[in-house]
Amino acid sequence: MVIISDTSPITNLIQIEKLYLMKLLFETIIIPQKVYDELCEIPHQKYVIDQSEWIVVKSVKNQNLVLELENDLDSGEAQAIALAIETPATYLLIDEIKGRNIAERMGIKIVGLIGIIIKAKEKQLIPTVRPIIEDLTKVGFRISPHLVKHIFTITNEL
Repeated sequence: MVIISDTSPITNLIQIEKLYLMKLLFETIIIPQKVYDELCEIPHQKYVIDQSEWIVVKSVKNQNLVLELENDLDSGEAQAIALAIETPATYLLIDEIKGRNIAERMGIKIVGLIGIIIKAKEKQLIPTVRPIIEDLTKVGFRISPHLVKHIFTITNEL
């Protein structure tokens, strides 16, 4: 399984000290150089990423595609989508709605941070999603109350 990630899922999991869930679920995560650069803007995140040998930085070859995508997306998202096309990724981990929509139109399978958390519960890596959702909102992850209720419904945590 090849997994490419944008910045958001990684940075949010680092902030709540749950990055290990990605390793348990996917074994290896590939990130483009720009995502690595964005993560490294915060010294603690740089330390965590550099200590995580299972996170691999890979350069994007198709810079024309990156430039085209940057008309609508930030550089990290553009590189992540381009890398998912070049690498034939099983999934692209991305949260931003505009990037998700573009990736889906390009035929890329996507999953977001919430999907990772739900999958972790399904695989019994965590007992409940509620505390993680609560921690994510405390660090600024935006999620609608309607979606929170839906998550708690499908995970039997209402």
